[in-house]
Amino acid sequence: MRLHCLWLGFMAAAAYAQPTETYHVFDVDVPASHGLTVTLHSRLRTQSQTPGPYEARFGPIITCRVSPRQTLAAGYYYTEQKDTEAYRTIHRPFVGASTTILSNASTELSARVSAERFLITGRPDFNRYRGRVRLAAKGRVAPYSNFELLLDRQGWRSHRLGGGLRAALGSRFHLDGGYFFESRRTNAGGDRHVWTTGPSYEWERHRHGAP
Repeated sequence: MRLHCLWLGFMAAAAYAQPTETYHVFDVDVPASHGLTVTLHSRLRTQSQTPGPYEARFGPIITCRVSPRQTLAAGYYYTEQKDTEAYRTIHRPFVGASTTILSNASTELSARVSAERFLITGRPDFNRYRGRVRLAAKGRVAPYSNFELLLDRQGWRSHRLGGGLRAALGSRFHLDGGYFFESRRTNAGGDRHVWTTGPSYEWERHRHGAP
């Protein structure tokens, strides 16, 4: 817990006075059957140098727990993203899998991989591949930290280093707040600092991990 908090403080200091973005996510989890969950996902994105919302997206994510430690996922996002003065439409289907590497009474270490297809109005389509390792504490107020690697046909696209806190507000509502720094290839947009918020609601009580 103390190590997580020190790490978050270091990242916040590194981001101070830098151009920033924000991600505001809201998820509703609806268990559909034994081991199957449908997440109704939405996200609003802003940039400090761009007035108004920079991006808005929404779509469903279906996850299936195939064993106590393994989960499969598939989903789709519909996105409107600002490009100069107009908005560009992006369709983004994806599939992935996650596994719990280590879990005890206080901590969980997990990994996730996914493949995504970006279908962008007026631009070439492309694939993106993601791998993430997450260390998360357990408890009603619990810190977590992430490392994520993103690849495309040119190889390394970016990597992200970040973390945050998740608080349980009652039995079904959670609130996340965090930060990540992303180092990106120049033609993928360059480096950025991102602050995140993530309220989520569980239609029925079930296990919910960090985002």
